[in-house]
Amino acid sequence: MNLWRHWRNVYREAAQLCDTIERLPVDCQCGNADAHLTGRCRCGGGQVRAGSGTSGDCDELIVSLRAALSLVWEDFKRLPEWTEDTVPADLRLDVRSGVYLAAGDLDHLLRALEHLSESVAGFRSNCVVTQMKSVKRCGAALRAHCDRLDNTLQRVDCS
Repeated sequence: MNLWRHWRNVYREAAQLCDTIERLPVDCQCGNADAHLTGRCRCGGGQVRAGSGTSGDCDELIVSLRAALSLVWEDFKRLPEWTEDTVPADLRLDVRSGVYLAAGDLDHLLRALEHLSESVAGFRSNCVVTQMKSVKRCGAALRAHCDRLDNTLQRVDCS
């Protein structure tokens, strides 16, 4: 179990997805949502692909982030048995509290990703500015939550 390594992968993939979304133009004049979401349309002049080092495909990035989150979840599910086996009895209550709070953070992160995925699907179906603004809002919310969680974990890791 390497929960920290899996979290770092989730954080990097979430940041990559959010960077891609931030670079997408809000207005889709081409009317091709698929091309717009991959940065291949004339609206952005291919700006998402150019120099990003990624495919820029929102759907692929969402699928990849879901996979990374599932690895975190699998490791996370093993925490209770690990806690009972390795944590001294006088610290178990504190550790259990931390696990409970972390479960809430993980759930929040999963919900944020689902909202983003639903917004992307909505944009794909109607290709309107309001829906792209929703995609951008959801991307910003995902980034904010990941940044807060990562900052907390960085402080704990340094302690």
